[in-house]
Amino acid sequence: MRNISRVGGRWALRVIAVLFAALFIAAPMTTVYAADYPLTFDVTQTFTTNSTGVNSTFTYRLMPHADEPNNPMPSGSSPITGFTFTLTGSVTRPITIVYNQPGVYRYDLYQVIDVEMPGYVYDEKNLFLFVYIYNDPSNPSTPYMKLIIKNKDGSKVEEIEFENSYGYVPTNPNLMPDYSVVKTVTGNPDNPSQFTFKLEAQNASNPMPAGSNNGVKTVTLTGAGSTSFGKWSYTQPGTYYYTVSEVIPYPGETEYTYDQVTYKITDTVTDASGSLSLSRVVTNAANNVVASFTFINKYTRPGGPTPPVGPGTGDGMNPSFYATIFTISGALAVGAAIYLIFGGKRKKTYRRYENL
Repeated sequence: MRNISRVGGRWALRVIAVLFAALFIAAPMTTVYAADYPLTFDVTQTFTTNSTGVNSTFTYRLMPHADEPNNPMPSGSSPITGFTFTLTGSVTRPITIVYNQPGVYRYDLYQVIDVEMPGYVYDEKNLFLFVYIYNDPSNPSTPYMKLIIKNKDGSKVEEIEFENSYGYVPTNPNLMPDYSVVKTVTGNPDNPSQFTFKLEAQNASNPMPAGSNNGVKTVTLTGAGSTSFGKWSYTQPGTYYYTVSEVIPYPGETEYTYDQVTYKITDTVTDASGSLSLSRVVTNAANNVVASFTFINKYTRPGGPTPPVGPGTGDGMNPSFYATIFTISGALAVGAAIYLIFGGKRKKTYRRYENL
């Protein structure tokens, strides 16, 4: 008779051995890795400016997708504010997240802009990060990790880069004082002539109004009148100089004496918390402040001074005819007066002798 207890013990050992083998075989399928594996990606900030001493530090935030609040996060993250970090100037920072389970993990990455400061241009894009973690069939102990970056519109991005800049708020051209070019012509020319005036920057790279070429703009007037060169804006603080003068033609019209005065424009542009403001002063050759660019040209009629213009008679007669009549009439009047004076005396004398 067999020992039932011994047989039962053997079967128990066999069952335990089978279960142990099953667990040993199944272990590689249920255990993803033997250790944690990190994924590292770079966040780059580019900061451009022509100014010195301006703030170049900006804040960024990495958050798990709203539907996946328990996603793995970088060390130092907060359940409320996620992973918040700063970048200064143009720099690249690596970000590391450690994973220990396969899956697809989603994140939001964006710049934190609490208050937009004047003069700054911020990169306001929101990036979506998709992290794929799964086993490599050829090497089960090593996970396969892939990062895909997308814009808000779904388009893919190769790198994570934010571009910020500082360049001042330009001056408002509508607020620029508009000094007119005023042309006066003396001498009553029969036909008006054309005159040209020039706005010239001391430095050809200075801001200029539309229609300028290499730091010069010209405008024209036919006869007397006024015009202007137009307005422009400044994008950098500093002091800018210009001159305004009449372009004297060569050879010019011999009947004209041209005005050779030169006016000077001094534009002072200052920075007030990132916004530029303009102050303008215009002076003449004597360094006196003026309110316009005034030019006076003198016309001299060929052959002598211009005769005064009198009212028209409308009869078309020669003026010398009237002068001759006036002379004859004057002579007759004088003769009549002499006759009356001396002739009267003679008659009185004859009457005296008759009475004797």
